Amino acid sequence: MTTRRGSRACHLLALWLGAQLTVGYGVAPLLFARLPDPVLAGALAGELFRMVFLSGIPVLLLALWKMPTVTSRWPRFFLYAAMASVTLQALALQPLMAHFKSLGPDARVSFLAVHGTSQILYAGISLMLLAVLFAPRRPG
Repeated sequence: MTTRRGSRACHLLALWLGAQLTVGYGVAPLLFARLPDPVLAGALAGELFRMVFLSGIPVLLLALWKMPTVTSRWPRFFLYAAMASVTLQALALQPLMAHFKSLGPDARVSFLAVHGTSQILYAGISLMLLAVLFAPRRPG
């Protein structure tokens, strides 16, 4: 029974990662490329990212609780690091970017600094979770 639940957690984690990759590397760039107003594109992308991050918190908690045993400790470390990164994105970086954006052009440098940090964390989350999903598992 534990293996089946662990397998379900892996599948749910893979689905969430797929959503994250689709939004971050497919939909958001497409919004900026196709919409005539970059402010609207940014607002839509921000809402999509918020939904991805907020849905990722329970998915990662479930994965930490139910993932099957792996052959080394680094996948579990990556899950904890991804959980911390997603939480940081949802509760700190996203609101901070919204705040800097509301201040207008005077806060552009601050917005870009936080946005760059967010992009690096987003890529790190993607890579860590790909590594977790492809980590060798112990039989049984």
